[in-house]
Amino acid sequence: MIRIDALGPLEVSVDGSPAPRELLWRKNLGLLLYLARSPRGSRPRGGVASMFWGDKPESDARHSLNEALRVIRKSLPEGALEAESDSLRLDRNAVALDVDEFAEHVRGEEYHRAAELVRGEFAEGFAIADSNEYEDWLSAERRHWRRLATQALASVADGHLEDGDLVGARETARRAAALDPLAEAVAALHVRCDALAGDPSAALVTYEGFAERLDRELGLEPSETMRRLAERIRAQRSIASEQVRAEEPGLSRRLPLIGRGEELKRAMAVVRSCLDEKRPGLLVVLG
Repeated sequence: MIRIDALGPLEVSVDGSPAPRELLWRKNLGLLLYLARSPRGSRPRGGVASMFWGDKPESDARHSLNEALRVIRKSLPEGALEAESDSLRLDRNAVALDVDEFAEHVRGEEYHRAAELVRGEFAEGFAIADSNEYEDWLSAERRHWRRLATQALASVADGHLEDGDLVGARETARRAAALDPLAEAVAALHVRCDALAGDPSAALVTYEGFAERLDRELGLEPSETMRRLAERIRAQRSIASEQVRAEEPGLSRRLPLIGRGEELKRAMAVVRSCLDEKRPGLLVVLG
């Protein structure tokens, strides 16, 4: 079986061993990835030849396609790749894709397991420069997986915040921002991390930097929810005393709740239910 890890720079193995060099030739690998991500593993044969070798005469393009198929077949079980006169069909069971595992984890809301698979952009750094059609397909795939990966990472970071783990939340939010620096959910995580660390000024700098990037690159403003978050932090800063700051640089007076992650998560669940359902509640903390 061929395995392709595509959530990051492409990594390919065959039956657990490094893939043959000729399989990793750019158009051979690009074709394999394209077929593996195709609906039901099927694509029109003529369209594939045109996509990858559109700069060649039709006969030469078909010959190049046949050579690529020959190379790919050498790493697949017999009969896993069928080439008919008008179509190509790949048995999806013969190729394992990390994106399929990732999507399954997301559907099951197993965001931690999904996040573990994210190493970067879909097929990061991979390109077939002489095929605009293939580049368009890659761009669409990247948008799709970037959105899902960012959502999964943001969910994990939010869970870290509920556990009082600011370090874990910051690191996961940083990974999400590397994928999509204009994702508002990710920017809100960075703002909340700064505020919860007891540094509302840094939180506002983070917010304002995000707002400037959003305006400069997309001509948009932060949502009302994001603006309300910033207003709450401004109010917090206006009533905060310098005494709530740690005297030693780099340290926060707001220490993490070591060994109290579950307790904090339950407390936050009470607060969230009150906010979501717009009802009063009572939370008693003893200590």
